Amino acid sequence: MAVISATRSRGALLVLGAAVLVRALAWLELSGSAVLHMERWAVTDMNFFHRWAQTVAGGDVLLRDGFLPDNTALVCAVRDHKGEWYRACDEAYVAETWNDWVGRGAYWQDPLYPYLVAAVYAGSGSSNARIVLLAQAAVGVASCLLAYAIAARLFGNTSGIAAGLVAAVLGTGVYYETLLLRSALLGFGALLCLWTMLRALALPSSPARAVLTGVCSGLFALVSTTTIGFVVLALPLCTVALRRGWLGIPRAPVLRFLAAFLVGFAVGFSPLIARNVAIGAPPLRSAVTAPLNFINGNGPGATPRSGFVRNQHAPAILAEAGWDLRAVVRATIARYDHWTDWARLVAGKLIAFWHWYELPNNFNYYYFQRHIPITSHLLLSWPVLVGLSAVGLLFGLRRSPGLLFPLAWVASTAAVCAIFFNLSRLRFPAALALTPLAGHGLALMVTWTRRLQARRLLPALVVAVAVGTATLAPWEVPFGLIRTDFYNVTNRIALELSDEALARGDKEAALTVAEKQLRSEPDSLREVPQGAELGLDAWIATAAAGFAQLYRRAAELHEEGGRAEIAAQRRARAEVLETVAREWKAAPRKPPLARPPVPPVPSGATTPAAAPPPAPPPAARPAH
Repeated sequence: MAVISATRSRGALLVLGAAVLVRALAWLELSGSAVLHMERWAVTDMNFFHRWAQTVAGGDVLLRDGFLPDNTALVCAVRDHKGEWYRACDEAYVAETWNDWVGRGAYWQDPLYPYLVAAVYAGSGSSNARIVLLAQAAVGVASCLLAYAIAARLFGNTSGIAAGLVAAVLGTGVYYETLLLRSALLGFGALLCLWTMLRALALPSSPARAVLTGVCSGLFALVSTTTIGFVVLALPLCTVALRRGWLGIPRAPVLRFLAAFLVGFAVGFSPLIARNVAIGAPPLRSAVTAPLNFINGNGPGATPRSGFVRNQHAPAILAEAGWDLRAVVRATIARYDHWTDWARLVAGKLIAFWHWYELPNNFNYYYFQRHIPITSHLLLSWPVLVGLSAVGLLFGLRRSPGLLFPLAWVASTAAVCAIFFNLSRLRFPAALALTPLAGHGLALMVTWTRRLQARRLLPALVVAVAVGTATLAPWEVPFGLIRTDFYNVTNRIALELSDEALARGDKEAALTVAEKQLRSEPDSLREVPQGAELGLDAWIATAAAGFAQLYRRAAELHEEGGRAEIAAQRRARAEVLETVAREWKAAPRKPPLARPPVPPVPSGATTPAAAPPPAPPPAARPAH
């Protein structure tokens, strides 16, 4: 089916051109950069998805043994809290514990995204993640066209063009397309589900459209089960729309529409059911991360702004409740003095959802911007998006109640973040769902400006500025906008890429990756002059050694290329940073905390059948 009718082809072409131009410029700046290779970072979801896809592309399609990360430390800590001191926390014990918790063949995260990555790897004959990232850029362009189509259907062609342009320059859109994460695909899924649903409601007599909407929703529930939250909110809206004749349609039978949608949803969700049945797993089981995520986002010590942080109470709660979500929820809330303390935390997370800060996880949006210094000036931020969306909502709801469907996606996403934790990548699909509203708000303000309708324009400006400013409340960032490990890890990856280029004799590529990484040097580090008294904060001084190595590498390659003056500059800069690194290394530090002794394994208790010894007194237990 054509997404955009022929009568709107000019608007679609304008949006298409803008989306392609922005992404082409970003990729031109990122070409040869280590940022496009972040799947090499072993502790990230990017690396996890990469290895998962490689396993599937290698022939293990059903993954009968599942695919889980290495959580040995967590399992061992749970063992200690259970008092099973006598059992060795080896590979067999870890496997047994996971099997007890989640069952055989469990997926750690929702499976469709890594399977799609595996399809790209298998089709291209290479596990080159850059091919996937290019495909995600194409998905991002398609998202812009969908934003155009949704807004055009709800508000008209002018609002559609504005919405497409807003999506084209949305900063986090370009960002997530360059990472091996499912965020870009899920954002596309949000818009695709919205578009198919609006089309189905426009012609409720066509069961095929309702089935297609259900198929899309079912498939993207396999990308992230958070899609089910949208379905739960959207189906009641569909019921009201069909009964009251929203969107300019006559009233239509509700049950037939809902039945067709649910049939489609079952079809979309059926690949997971078929796989689980084939391996003897529970048919509807998908991702199994919910219990641990709930503890991390809600255990005592969690804050509305802490994001994904390992909670110190996780081992004790899991030892008590196992991996059952309902038991984990009860055990987590029970650790508060009163349940209202937990309720305040949830309310705080709901408020923090709207804050300007793109809370990092896996990678950092603000660090990414340092690698695209030109493109970053073209990109739209969250406060501007929210301000324009408020205008679109305020002045568009009466004209088109259908905009409640994008709001349903935003509400379901906000609810997930409030129940679990806030992260930029969890919020991103909601940002794309807001683009039709933001586009309508922008189109109205431009129209009123051209017509000099100040009585309409001024209230809209007040709303946009007030709402956008409300998202700019102070946010304490303990390690600055960019944590040091983003510099350190990317520096290491850049050196690896440079080494690989030299190994194949490509000195130009080795120099390019080094020079592109050097432009991300922190401003506070860049301001250290030669011969100056060095007194940097510790967090930034730790990055000096990595940048010094890159400057050395660049100096050597410039020297070999006959560029002696540039080589001398790079060498001098390396010496400054090496001095910073030495000073940091020599600085006095507090001694590390002493690790508590591990209780000895009682003799004769080497097998699971052996009776456990009496639990030691609390003072003798290791602290976790």
